[in-house]
Amino acid sequence: AYQTVAALNSKLQRLVDGHGPQSLLDSLHSQLQNAVAEYLNELVTVDDLRFDSRVCFSGRSVVAPGPQLHYDQVGLPNEMAWTLFGPLVQRELGDAAAVAQQTEVATHKLDAIMARSWIIVNRAPSVTPETMLAFHPVRIADRAVRLHPLACPLLNTDFDGDQVAVFLPITAAGQREAGAQLSLAGHLTRNPKLVEQIAPRQEAMWGLAWLSLEAEGLQQIEAIMDRPLSAPDGFVTRATLVDALAQRLATEGVQPVLETLTALFTRGFAAIQKSGFAMSAFTEAGFAWPVSSSALGVEQVKTQYDQYVEKLLAITDYTRGLGPYVLAVRSGALPDTRIRVFPHIAGLPRVRTDVNGQLVIVERGFRQGLTLADFYALAPAAREGLAYVSKQWDAPVQFEPSHNGSRSFHVLARARRAAHPGIVFARAAAIGEIEPLVDEDSRLFVGV
Repeated sequence: AYQTVAALNSKLQRLVDGHGPQSLLDSLHSQLQNAVAEYLNELVTVDDLRFDSRVCFSGRSVVAPGPQLHYDQVGLPNEMAWTLFGPLVQRELGDAAAVAQQTEVATHKLDAIMARSWIIVNRAPSVTPETMLAFHPVRIADRAVRLHPLACPLLNTDFDGDQVAVFLPITAAGQREAGAQLSLAGHLTRNPKLVEQIAPRQEAMWGLAWLSLEAEGLQQIEAIMDRPLSAPDGFVTRATLVDALAQRLATEGVQPVLETLTALFTRGFAAIQKSGFAMSAFTEAGFAWPVSSSALGVEQVKTQYDQYVEKLLAITDYTRGLGPYVLAVRSGALPDTRIRVFPHIAGLPRVRTDVNGQLVIVERGFRQGLTLADFYALAPAAREGLAYVSKQWDAPVQFEPSHNGSRSFHVLARARRAAHPGIVFARAAAIGEIEPLVDEDSRLFVGV
């Protein structure tokens, strides 16, 4: 059908250039209009038309961590892998029955095709380029999409039920562009500052800091980094690692840095597992929590709170009691603000502002369990925090141009409501509203 459209369009162009008779021009114009309508009807059905409120994707599933993967791999559920790549396997084997039965030959061919292909993983909202990441898919016997730890910060995944969409570029150009620009290496090449985002944090960073408390452990980390590291506080910090990784990125390129990051994550996870670290607010040796503040006033509770925070900050033994938690904050595994959050978790009496704007004393925390009064006192700050997060998410997109002024948007909207969308496109082309074969939105819509 497309060849017919192209041939009629070329013939009509020659007649226009040669000043052909008007009757012949009208006839060819009508033929071209019908050919375009037939072509679009073959491509598009009413169910295919989705705008703004729904994103088209090849697959979707809950995301889960996959530390055993390579940094440029993503674990794809077996069912999703066959659905996405089954047509490609059938095209290469020429045997639809083998694909339907998932024979051994078809499975080997599937794995070979997946190994050389890129898929794009996206987690909404897409407000930064890094939320589109390309990986080589690997089949897994699971229902979740598995991500390497290096990719998790860029997609802001925290594994509490987050879902990701999976896209399969079907053209050779799309595959090349996905690998070159949307892979971890491509993003890091485009924006070297991303090394700060994907550097070890949380468990992996704590494991590295704990390992570096001993000289032998520090030497292991230096061997991975291939350079000496400073540890003025007696342990390696995240800032030190980020600076060293940025220097390596500038001098050695992306691939060595990604391999180094993978090795750091692996060593950090292994170290924290070996440490056996488990913090309990009930058993910290030598750290006594106040039993009650009912006899104290607001100012006295504030003073007591500051004294306990100072006592917490004075801890230098990182191997017992609350020391591991302090190590997490000082090493950069957790944000600096967490040192102030910990007393809330442990139940240190503190002063808060309630819904009426009055200063009240919150005596309990997660260690003892909040009372109803404590919950109401803490609710305003929690809601304020959620509102701030929502505002931050809205800020990058509030200046996005609206599609309402686009002529193609109105054509697409009419096509969605029509029983035969192709006719809508053909009529729009006939009156000069849009040119479906040239207009970017229309081409993207029908997959041309």
